[in-house]
Amino acid sequence: FRATPMLFGTPLENIGFSSQEYQDSFNLYNRVSISPIQHLLERVINKITGLDFTFIPFTLNRSN
Repeated sequence: FRATPMLFGTPLENIGFSSQEYQDSFNLYNRVSISPIQHLLERVINKITGLDFTFIPFTLNRSN
């Protein structure tokens, strides 16, 4: 899946795990794996339907 172990809570060393490390791992995985697939799907959906479809990007920020 091209995901780093940090994304799944498995640190590479026995030094613990911080929320910043998780955020960094998520951002990297999102940038190199998820976003390219979403852009490809958007182009295909737009070409087939003629609409201007876009995915709402998933983030780790909580909104109320």
